[in-house]
Amino acid sequence: MIAGAVGALCAFIYAFSSYLFHRKKKFAWVILLVFPLLLSVRLYDFTSKKDWTIKETNSSFSAEFEYFNGKHEILLPLKKGEKVTSYLSFTQLNEGGYGYHILDHNKEYVGMKELAESEEEGTQAIQFHAIQSGVYKIIVTGDDLKGKIDVNWEID
Repeated sequence: MIAGAVGALCAFIYAFSSYLFHRKKKFAWVILLVFPLLLSVRLYDFTSKKDWTIKETNSSFSAEFEYFNGKHEILLPLKKGEKVTSYLSFTQLNEGGYGYHILDHNKEYVGMKELAESEEEGTQAIQFHAIQSGVYKIIVTGDDLKGKIDVNWEID
């Protein structure tokens, strides 16, 4: 029943598209050209940073800023089986939003375990394992944020 309904819907879309293409060729060409352009907008990075000051070491990243909207990637080259414990702290000086996630070398999300609140108040401790060797990315995001981000990590 469901497969028949889906098949009928696809046939209707095909017939309607065929009608438009044969009857209104200019409209069809506009759609064919505009659709890929709309998809390409997704590829553009709209990240905006103002007064962005960073400090980086082999096991830490810190950034202070007046405005952050978008994302920033912190690269971690890891070997298979290594365990990473990260401590993330966001100091928020306005009503902006923030977040974080981790991607592996295939740009797929990595599962992480949230640990108990760390000794420093407002610091979130997370842990994840490198399933394969490669460059992993801790990605911090901001949404009209003003403040500071601190990320420290230990690799075991």
